[in-house]
Amino acid sequence: MPPSYAFSALAYSAVARIVIATVQTVEAAGPRSLLLWRRITEKNYREISSPAGLKVSRRDVVLAAELPLAYFCEYKPEAGGWNWRALMKIDLETMKVSQVLDEAALAEGRGRRWLAGLIGSDSQGTRLFCIVGREESNGVGGVNAVYELCRLSTRSAEMEVLTPLEWVYL
Repeated sequence: MPPSYAFSALAYSAVARIVIATVQTVEAAGPRSLLLWRRITEKNYREISSPAGLKVSRRDVVLAAELPLAYFCEYKPEAGGWNWRALMKIDLETMKVSQVLDEAALAEGRGRRWLAGLIGSDSQGTRLFCIVGREESNGVGGVNAVYELCRLSTRSAEMEVLTPLEWVYL
């Protein structure tokens, strides 16, 4: 584990027999999270590779119960903290990381939206349950962030709002 990081969450894929650890440290932009992984037969963790030349924070790992797949949110540093950059997928057999969708794809036809957190996955990893943030006019010339519990298709980016989340501040 990198120095000055501490474990903040663990996920286990029984299908792939892999442990994924979320570790966190504090930087100028706020807490930064990395993802580490290891097979259960190994002792040492390895970092899940980040895009070349891009400093990111990663968290909210969810697993497909029946397939060797994991999803997570990736954030980029911006003024005032870390802002959502993309939904990512890991093939747990090859450890290949790929982007599923980004802010532009999530907002398409719906206005500015972002993933504020992943909650779970269906057994095949085709639908994720997540908290989605969006901007809504506050009626006095500004905007407020509004959060909703949604079901998101990992294949088409179709999103179904399940319920608004009142009094949620992320």
